[in-house]
Amino acid sequence: MAPRPWDTLIDPSKVPLPPYRAGEFENKPQRQRTSFETQGAARMTDAQIRQILALYYGMAAFSDHCAGTVLTRLRELGLEDNTVVILTADHGDTMGRHRLMSKDYGFYEHAMRIPMIIRAPGRRRGVVHSDPVSGVDVFPTLCDLLELPKPSGLHGQSLLSRWEGKEHDPERPIVAGQGIPGKNRAIMLRTPRYKFTHYDDGGGELYDLDRDPNELDNRIDRPEYADVQARLKRQLEDSEQRYSRRS
Repeated sequence: MAPRPWDTLIDPSKVPLPPYRAGEFENKPQRQRTSFETQGAARMTDAQIRQILALYYGMAAFSDHCAGTVLTRLRELGLEDNTVVILTADHGDTMGRHRLMSKDYGFYEHAMRIPMIIRAPGRRRGVVHSDPVSGVDVFPTLCDLLELPKPSGLHGQSLLSRWEGKEHDPERPIVAGQGIPGKNRAIMLRTPRYKFTHYDDGGGELYDLDRDPNELDNRIDRPEYADVQARLKRQLEDSEQRYSRRS
């Protein structure tokens, strides 16, 4: 849902359809096949998907407008020079990609990639950084910006050194998970090139994002990717143990 006039801002007929390949779920975890078959998107027409996307993009534009309203009000109140503002989100949405809607079934890029925009007094503006970062980095970054001591055992990293151009980690792996371990948990390791996922209720995925940026071809258990899969699995297990010890 988007308020007027944002609900009609985007013409649905001009919205391109997301990538999808017929039969792609034959080699994907059962959870995704079930979602595809039961949630309704598999039965949607192209026109319906375009309409949903148009409304979604309208909501994104409305969010931009609201962010501008907040920043304007901070300036009017004289708070602009002592207020840190962070725009982020908890997750994205597939919005018709793979003919899926919503989330909770996998770790496709459009469900996992989120905005991360930070503005702070006295800090450089207009800096764009390509290092992989995570939502768990927000708290330690705020601690540094506010000159507060960071508690021990934090999972995230402060982004302040990256912001200042003093640090780069382009190969940093990112971990995400959801669900109950041993029951319906799913967990992902994302590197700049690969994405490896494991589902406790069965199945896994391996995507070569350089060759398959739309994540249509699950390469799990392919012989030519055996070494890659083994390496990513070890990285994911190491990350699980490290985070578990800090919990």
